[in-house]
Amino acid sequence: VSYVEQTVYAGMTVEVKKYHRYKNRPRGEPRAKRIKETTLQQEEVNRKNSENRLRWLLNTNFKGGDYHLVLRYKHKKGEPYRKPEEMKDDMKRFLRLMRAEYRKKDLQFKFVYVFEIGVRSSRHIHIVQNQIDMNIVRKCWPHGYITCTPLDNNGDYRLLASYLVKYSDKTFRNVGALMGKRYSCSRNLEEPIIKRRIIKRSSTYREHIPDMKGYFLDVDSIESGVDAFGDSFFKYTMVRLE
Repeated sequence: VSYVEQTVYAGMTVEVKKYHRYKNRPRGEPRAKRIKETTLQQEEVNRKNSENRLRWLLNTNFKGGDYHLVLRYKHKKGEPYRKPEEMKDDMKRFLRLMRAEYRKKDLQFKFVYVFEIGVRSSRHIHIVQNQIDMNIVRKCWPHGYITCTPLDNNGDYRLLASYLVKYSDKTFRNVGALMGKRYSCSRNLEEPIIKRRIIKRSSTYREHIPDMKGYFLDVDSIESGVDAFGDSFFKYTMVRLE
């Protein structure tokens, strides 16, 4: 009998997931009925994988005081909305100007962004970036006003990752992928550390959460069940105390 234990070290968080693979399922335990893979179900799997990946990147690279910005467009009634290609050009120019400003201050510019085109055609661009003077940001975005929400200090940006993927889904449904993927990020982001090991024991894994010195349990992160492939899992997240 064996199961896989995956541990992801991302910034102040440690995520643990225990799960069975088909060949490692306990003897005599029937495999749960596999969900038929429809297009919608595959989309959900892809969305969940994107959300996991984005959460790990945010937790690894950003901290309290960094920004979640919403770059908005002025729009007068009767005028055409910005086309998707124009939005991409606007963002390229914004990123180019921001890189130059960060270089002036001898700083690295780190970012993750998603496009949002809503069902009523509203245009926004969500970007998470490391902190800089907001007057500089406003100077680099001449198309409308900017909403700025500083990140908190807990280091676990699970909800923010879910929020950003939700808005990227809107764009996927309405106009398709503007970037060929759900989000885009700078090349200088650090990668989370992912470790996997196979645990061999006489019985299946226990849904047990050991104490970790210097960490607290994010109780909302606890999750267990059966995935789309019929395999059982149990997961939770610990967050470093500061």
